[in-house]
Amino acid sequence: MPYRQAHFYLLLLIALTGLAFWPIYFAVLPKASIAVHIHSFTATLWITLLAFQSWTIHRQRTDWHRAVGMASLAVFPLFFAGSVLIVHTMSLNFATGDFFDSRFGSRFAAIDAVAIPGIAVMFWSGLRWRRKVHLHARYMLATVFFLFAPIFSRLFMRYVPGLQLAPPDLSRVPLNVELASLCALFLALGLAWRHPKHARPWLITAALLGVQMVLFPTLRAFGPWDALVRSFAAIPAALVFGAGLVGGALVSWHGWNSIPSRRARSGEAMGAADA
Repeated sequence: MPYRQAHFYLLLLIALTGLAFWPIYFAVLPKASIAVHIHSFTATLWITLLAFQSWTIHRQRTDWHRAVGMASLAVFPLFFAGSVLIVHTMSLNFATGDFFDSRFGSRFAAIDAVAIPGIAVMFWSGLRWRRKVHLHARYMLATVFFLFAPIFSRLFMRYVPGLQLAPPDLSRVPLNVELASLCALFLALGLAWRHPKHARPWLITAALLGVQMVLFPTLRAFGPWDALVRSFAAIPAALVFGAGLVGGALVSWHGWNSIPSRRARSGEAMGAADA
């Protein structure tokens, strides 16, 4: 089984997430919006699920691993819907003139226009290749790579000398975001280089991260993009969340059914033998 220590790194990522979002979320928890609470809970639940899956399979707890794997079919739609909902909140802030998001909201939306489909593709692929352990593990772990930019850019902004912000000067925000994305891209390429035979999941991840890095500084120059973000903000939040749940459920359903069950395959084989 690959990545025997992955659960420790995933738990570390949760701790770093808490550190990154402490001043703007955890320190002001009662004031946070319901959309932020949903996104925070579902993203943390998803990373925790992946950590537990890594731990169970490396401790030979295959029954637990399968049970939580089945649970992921229900957890993923929540995570997916929460991710879509937070983009809607950011778009609404952009449209209404929020101090931070009015400057960067549509640019972050360009990142998420790649990240959210990317997460869906990785999870679908993880289900599609669940009987090929090297591919399955890599695709599932790749889902968290699209969370690196928001987490590590905030860590850079707050704790790294030379990259820290001094509001109202926000000029270093783009540099921090691109640097966090670049670190994730290099990590994906490094993992691909270590095991070229099973590199495909990491190469796809790196390519998507590269697209994010290109779109973040450039897409807003495309005139209709800001209008599209404002149009998205005008959709009721409940409808956005509901659509996210449906979309995530379709990914779960289609990914799980993308390969026949073992029972169906056995039946087909017996039928072929009888013929």
